[in-house]
Amino acid sequence: MQLDNNQEKGTIMKRVMAVTIASLLLGVSGIAAANPVTMVWTCTLNDGVTAEQSQAAGKKWVALVRKMVGNDEITSSWVTAVVGETEHFMWVDTYPSLEVWAAVQTAWADSEEAAALEEVLEANETCPKNRLYRSVVVD
Repeated sequence: MQLDNNQEKGTIMKRVMAVTIASLLLGVSGIAAANPVTMVWTCTLNDGVTAEQSQAAGKKWVALVRKMVGNDEITSSWVTAVVGETEHFMWVDTYPSLEVWAAVQTAWADSEEAAALEEVLEANETCPKNRLYRSVVVD
């Protein structure tokens, strides 16, 4: 797939922004290092793509980010509604700390292997919304 100049600039800008944000958050992560964070992506499958294909790519994503940062506590879940808006699904990625999340963002932006996998993920699904949540374990 060949990108036009505007698409290429957009992809580069996304990566630059991710690294910038990750670096900033890494700087303040000492405060929240002990609390897990969760990234939630709201997605739809692209035409002709099955849930199984999406999940297989997600499994590769988890293996790659665990390897990149040397942390096996990162998890990813493919979540669907039982009732309600069933045409969407969510990726729910959990990291043991904000520091680990930031390390993944930095490693991902600098990896050719990640760029190739990102193409597969984008071919499988469209994920226009995301949020990063910090949680506090109370028990």
